[in-house]
Amino acid sequence: MAIGRKRHCVSGWRESITREELAVVIARLLYVENTDLSGLSVFVDSDQIASWSAPAVAWLVEKQLLKGYPDGTFRPKQSLTRAEAVTVLTRALALSQPALRCSRRRGHMVRPIIRLLSTGMRLSLPRM
Repeated sequence: MAIGRKRHCVSGWRESITREELAVVIARLLYVENTDLSGLSVFVDSDQIASWSAPAVAWLVEKQLLKGYPDGTFRPKQSLTRAEAVTVLTRALALSQPALRCSRRRGHMVRPIIRLLSTGMRLSLPRM
């Protein structure tokens, strides 16, 4: 988010960020131009995607950086979980094999985090 603030892509954020807001931030960071919106019609809730975020959402969906849910929804207003944010950032950064390895057998949930950390990216978590 620090890079986003520096490039004026992120400002005034509340504690959470929605799926469509993240799409806009990533699209701005990657300098994405307008895109074809027809791909959004696959989502049963496509009418809930705001016009200001639709081009960004469409591009991220087209590039498979952000995906819908098995029930056919996109849920644009839903707050993003940390796991979803890390997954989308990992896809956006096109990270391949991590420099670090997860020794846990069931480490699939932390693999995207390990990939991000192996690039030198820092994650900041709110106080509980």
